Amino acid sequence: MSGRPQTAGIALAAAPPPLRILHVIWWGEVGGIALNLVDLALQCRARNHVMEVCVLTRSSPLIDGLADQDVRVREMHARSGLDLLAFGRLYRLLRRERYDVVQDHTGNLLAAMAILFGAHGARTVHQEHGAINIPRLEGRKRLFYKLFGARYDQFIAVSPKAAEEMIRAGAARDRTETIATPVDPIRFSPQQSRQEAKRTLGLPETALTVGTACRFAPEKDLDLFLQVARLIGSQRPETRFVMVGDGEEAERLHRVAGDQGLLPAIVFTGMRRDMPTVWRAFDVYLFTSRVEAFPRTLLESLACETPIVAAVPISGGAIDIVRDSPGIVSVSDRDPARLAAESVRLLDAPVVRDEAGRLGRQWVMEHYHVTKWLEALDDLYRRR
Repeated sequence: MSGRPQTAGIALAAAPPPLRILHVIWWGEVGGIALNLVDLALQCRARNHVMEVCVLTRSSPLIDGLADQDVRVREMHARSGLDLLAFGRLYRLLRRERYDVVQDHTGNLLAAMAILFGAHGARTVHQEHGAINIPRLEGRKRLFYKLFGARYDQFIAVSPKAAEEMIRAGAARDRTETIATPVDPIRFSPQQSRQEAKRTLGLPETALTVGTACRFAPEKDLDLFLQVARLIGSQRPETRFVMVGDGEEAERLHRVAGDQGLLPAIVFTGMRRDMPTVWRAFDVYLFTSRVEAFPRTLLESLACETPIVAAVPISGGAIDIVRDSPGIVSVSDRDPARLAAESVRLLDAPVVRDEAGRLGRQWVMEHYHVTKWLEALDDLYRRR
């Protein structure tokens, strides 16, 4: 009888080899793309993948902080979307380094050419993070898909509605897959008390707060947030309002808030990196975006057990989340008076608020857990 150990007919499958993956982004601003890369770095490290990030313009403290997860960050220092020298540097990087996967998050025409011609032997992936039909971006995005819709190995959409928009614009249907943006329910959790979170944001511990957090861009419809804040304040003058973020609309929104007499009830915090604290500081998250492909903010808020009053977007994958989650009260006609009334109802009912938050977190963990997201990406990366 052989002295070799027996496996009783069970074949031990070898673990798949780790991959070398490059993510190409436009810049390192705090937002869905950058925050997704933070989540991805933690998960890739656990799977022994080697992850790198190429920033076409300039990085940020958030992206630079990925070095703590052994992620190398490379900057191309592009001065514009037509900087031939910068995209030449990207092309040479791709030819020299020989990645297994190159994932493009930019939609830039020259970046796409550098990736498709330079990433020899790599699996090329383009991920669309936003909606295509935003007026100021629609022409450029449709041109991108017309030129490259059949060239990438795979396209990723963050929602079924976003996938259909991409396919209509020219992305190959058989290469387009929906992988929804996730949330990490460990990092985003109700562990921190609301009182402590409010102290951190400089708010009175006992004040009820209604807040928002996003890029200050036209499609976020933050004028609607200000209208609703004025109506809530007229009924509950002790309420505090918090606007977290920055962007092209920041200066104008400050001016409008002052003109409408909303200061100092409204606090503008600027950009913040401690988003779990931000969500816990809100008693209600008031969501007002008109166009939203897939808002990570909704998932983060729900994971922190903060209920949401939402104006149903006009387009984008967020429509389904707003309507489906038990932690969200939706207002389909986007009427400021109705949004204010629903917000006041939650502010006046702490038991209802707590239950909505609990159900919202449970729903997020079932449908949008970060581990499911990584499994789907891993499968896509290895597919041939």
